[in-house]
Amino acid sequence: MGNERHNRRMPKFLLLKTYFLVFSTLVFGPTVFALGINEVIEVKSLGYLADDNVLLLNRGLVDDIEEGEHLQLYYKDVFIGRAYSLELENHRSIWLVYQIADESPLIEKGTLKARRLPQRFVPKRVKNGAGDVRVDEVKPDLLAQAPQESPEPIPPPVIKGGYKESNKEDKEEIPVSENGSSYALNPNTSLQEDVDDDEDDPNSKLFNVQLTAAPIKFSTLFDSREISYGTNIQSADLGNKVLGAHYVYSHRRSRPSNFTQGVTGIATSSSYDAGLNFDVNRITKRLSFFSFATFQRQRDGTFYPVRYRYNLAPVGLKYEFFSSEKIPELSLSYTPIMEIELNDVITTQTVQIGTDSFGNPLFETRNKAETTKFQRARHSFRFGFKWIPAQNFFMSNVFWYRPSHDLSNKVLDWEDARLSNDFQIGYNPNESITLGYQNVYTWDILQKRVLGLPSSVMDHIFQVSYNFSI
Repeated sequence: MGNERHNRRMPKFLLLKTYFLVFSTLVFGPTVFALGINEVIEVKSLGYLADDNVLLLNRGLVDDIEEGEHLQLYYKDVFIGRAYSLELENHRSIWLVYQIADESPLIEKGTLKARRLPQRFVPKRVKNGAGDVRVDEVKPDLLAQAPQESPEPIPPPVIKGGYKESNKEDKEEIPVSENGSSYALNPNTSLQEDVDDDEDDPNSKLFNVQLTAAPIKFSTLFDSREISYGTNIQSADLGNKVLGAHYVYSHRRSRPSNFTQGVTGIATSSSYDAGLNFDVNRITKRLSFFSFATFQRQRDGTFYPVRYRYNLAPVGLKYEFFSSEKIPELSLSYTPIMEIELNDVITTQTVQIGTDSFGNPLFETRNKAETTKFQRARHSFRFGFKWIPAQNFFMSNVFWYRPSHDLSNKVLDWEDARLSNDFQIGYNPNESITLGYQNVYTWDILQKRVLGLPSSVMDHIFQVSYNFSI
């Protein structure tokens, strides 16, 4: 009878236990997770070894920082470097600092802001370098710089089966009673051994890739509708250096072309834009280096307004006026550009097509395409601005002014400037997807002088991008 009563009470007990487990998971479960992506916390430098790029911070496990954490460090809202965790304690941690823009706040033990970055953005060379750092050797020097604090209490030895557990480190050796020696377990195994061989680490990425499609694009030139596809690739493993490449293809349908004779229906055209760039960010506190080379081509029916256009900028400098978490870029750039261009230019010719009834010749004026080559230098000024008013939302604007310079005649043409303004609004619903609107205005007097086209063009572009790493 007692057993039957006990069995009837079991379901209630199990139900209460289930409620308790669910409640514990909801209330206490989130505390075991690390910092959220882009979450910002305040940290303080307790010690820094400049020769080893190793940093001691006053944050640790109790602040939800976990092993392999990746941080972006700011001092007074100015970016100073990135850090990768090496060792964690409850209230402090040791980090490997890389991509350093300014190490003085670390040396001077300033109060910093740290923003968490995804671990997949950690360069492979940094992970390998972290494995080579002997934390046990640099830790005493870091602690010597830190303010004296009361040490964490050492737990007493645990009594197991009447025996005290030794506080000495286990040397993983087996004693041999006959000769008093010992054999070591796995004598050739090192904790660092597999660091450089981890080629299949999914978090080790070489390139960041962006695939973009603009299914809706309106242009004021010929009242056209365009579809555009492109890709952008940037290196993820060169520290403050960036090697990138891009390619964009656009297909346009418009009213009959002004260049192709006899066309009465819809004309199609296309354009191609490709390029390479190499940047060295923060060669000084506010100065960066860049260079690029681009190729462009435009086709309109059977006519090529631009058969090719090469732009080469071997040396450029960018000055950062201001940089913060909300405004990551406010800069002015300058570079000289060598431009080589081959165009189809429309000319007219008079052709006799026959005679009239009186024997007088009949003439007709026809358009004819002639190829013309241009070679010029340009002074390129670029003003860049980016604003992040809220998480996952950004606005940017890039303004270009590129007056041409006739070096042979020493004439600077301020009107021939290929002026352009690129305004963009974007939203990132997650790390992989970007939705955006882009307004591009260009003013090019050569389109009117050489091709007889409107000098001003405005494009409205709605695009979606997919971002990933390889």
